[in-house]
Amino acid sequence: MIHLGDYRTEITHVEDGSVACVVTSPPFWTAHGGQEWGGEADARSYLTRFVVFGTAIRRVLRPTGTLWLVLGNRVPWATLHSLTEVDWHVARVSAWGACVVAQLHRSPDAVMWDVADPYAGVVTDQPYTPLARQFVRECLQSCTEEGDLVLDPCCGTGTVGVEAEAMRRRFVGIEIDPASCALARARTH
Repeated sequence: MIHLGDYRTEITHVEDGSVACVVTSPPFWTAHGGQEWGGEADARSYLTRFVVFGTAIRRVLRPTGTLWLVLGNRVPWATLHSLTEVDWHVARVSAWGACVVAQLHRSPDAVMWDVADPYAGVVTDQPYTPLARQFVRECLQSCTEEGDLVLDPCCGTGTVGVEAEAMRRRFVGIEIDPASCALARARTH
């Protein structure tokens, strides 16, 4: 199921503790001064959004669940630090070119996994780059089972949903852009 709207309101429809895994790539910080997430003129405002994001995700994620977060390379360490301030535990961080992949958990004793480059082999004519299907598969294989609920609160064109459905996981996506949401809905059931 793909919801059109802002994750802050749409995530309220997701039951507490129901999500096994979140795989997402929120907007990277561009600092161009726009109103949208990623366009904040200063890093502090961008990081404040991540505190809200992290709090919302903690509510829906199972205590043993995993958050796979793909971040831009402008303020990834500050972003991860801001999430630790709202009780997230960083299990692993990997740098891949212009991005950083972080695996986060609600508890400090969770298992760590290795995953591939989140954009390996992806070619696009869009102003954004979708996650690589292999990356998504590896994330889902590492921490979900058939029937589990997977969430992407910034789902773009739905790559996480396509892979979740192919692996017989249930999927909830949230996308604020109507065109991307329509494409994600067309790509998923």
